[in-house]
Amino acid sequence: MITLKNKKVAFVIPVYPDHYMYLDHFNNLKDDLDFDIYLILSYKEDLDILNSLNISKVYKTILLEEQFDRNFISSMIESRVIIHFKKLYALNLLKEQYEYIAAVDAETQFVSTANVYEKFKSHCSEKKYFGSTMIGKRGEFFKDIMQKPSIFFEDRIDELKSKTHDLTFYFWFSDIPIYDTSIAKDFLNFIEFENYEKFVDKISWWIFDYILYGYYCILYKNYEIINLRDYGLKRNWSLESIPVQTYFEVFNMVSFKPLWLIHDAYHENKNLLQDEEIIMTYHRNNGVPLDFLDD
Repeated sequence: MITLKNKKVAFVIPVYPDHYMYLDHFNNLKDDLDFDIYLILSYKEDLDILNSLNISKVYKTILLEEQFDRNFISSMIESRVIIHFKKLYALNLLKEQYEYIAAVDAETQFVSTANVYEKFKSHCSEKKYFGSTMIGKRGEFFKDIMQKPSIFFEDRIDELKSKTHDLTFYFWFSDIPIYDTSIAKDFLNFIEFENYEKFVDKISWWIFDYILYGYYCILYKNYEIINLRDYGLKRNWSLESIPVQTYFEVFNMVSFKPLWLIHDAYHENKNLLQDEEIIMTYHRNNGVPLDFLDD
């Protein structure tokens, strides 16, 4: 039974045993966090392994095997959609209990737990996605990530293309993937998520959960896209993996600072950052910042 202690924010983190090593930073977190953390596991034996480790129990768990047949779970693993499904399943399970839910990967690390609710509320109230239109070889290589999710929006595909520069606007990982649950409830109904088998048959690895949500917000909730090319930053990518200098350039251009930074960019430049600005780092498994200028 999932319990709630008057908290307004949750983080949901899909994880499997090979990545339990990335949970070591939980030992540095206080017990009375202002948000909840949920680890989304597949099998009962995964939970047994987790419980055997010396990791601070600052988290709760959601176990797919309590709801789904093992064959269904293994088929999602084989088709590489298990991570997307876990995030959306947790979002669906928790949407009535929290105002904001962040769906992040296991290779993240909390670096500040102060005022997370206020930061999430401010972030969502902006109703903006920051990124860049992709061109050239990079745009061609990654076009599926932005184009495949459009199958859920065929009735308004022309409008979606018009609002996203023909599905070339890339915003994935520009910031923490935060779901406003007042929107997520309608979004999950729109994609018919609870028809689980039909939903899983429709998606693929290319259809990332947060891009689906982003397209829904752009089409139905008046979210705006901010193309950083319009401000002189020719980054052929989103804000994923930005160097710290790009972090400050974006702020000077459009008064926006992501709530996370790639692992090395943060830890090598902490002296340049204001205390408590960054909630977490990501890509601990490959934390090198990259320019990704036009190719």
